[in-house]
Amino acid sequence: MGLFGFGTRNKAIGGVTYPSSGVLDNGVIWQHKTHPRRTKLALVIMPSGDVEIRTPVGVTSQQAEAFLTEHSTWAKQKSATVARHHADDQIRFFSETVALRVGRGPTHYSSGVITSPDEAHLARFLRSELSSMIAQRWDVWLPIIETWDVPQPTWTLRKMRSRWGSCSADGRIRFSTMLVHQAIEQIDYVIVHELCHLKEMNHSPAYWRLVESMMPDWRQRRARLAGR
Repeated sequence: MGLFGFGTRNKAIGGVTYPSSGVLDNGVIWQHKTHPRRTKLALVIMPSGDVEIRTPVGVTSQQAEAFLTEHSTWAKQKSATVARHHADDQIRFFSETVALRVGRGPTHYSSGVITSPDEAHLARFLRSELSSMIAQRWDVWLPIIETWDVPQPTWTLRKMRSRWGSCSADGRIRFSTMLVHQAIEQIDYVIVHELCHLKEMNHSPAYWRLVESMMPDWRQRRARLAGR
């Protein structure tokens, strides 16, 4: 098994089986990875806190584990530092402040914590959650246009930092992915705001009267959306 726990993948070397991955005695996972261009052995601490033993081709898993043994104190201390750093990360998730944790497996949310392996997976998770939320709220508000002579609208998500939404004359509505950080009340306001543009493609007094007829407290919702 080796000093650092169980092996999850094994390589036979001289009739003896050595692990190419395992677990340190403090629970940190390590892996041995080779690369044809590498000339030296190195330990790399991943964002998750896991340790990669990166070596040139030809270095055995036995040798890689021995290298990790030699530097195990540093590896465990550095891994703990990375874990503490990520423990302080937070994000607003539909207006709730939640903690971010780096962890293996699919990105998921539970008990005030979002656990994700990296930023790319986190971004896809947030986009998916926002898409589901808007789909639900869209079904709630879409009936307001039933009596209007306007195109049947469609919606998509788009990365927009300067605006919360947009509406084109042919009924295409875009919502900013940044809405994932807002409360449902503010998301509702943006949906109503854009749906009303189907009838009034401007911000005239007639447009705002239409918004108010659909959502009397739109001013308060818009103020909260602006952080006021």
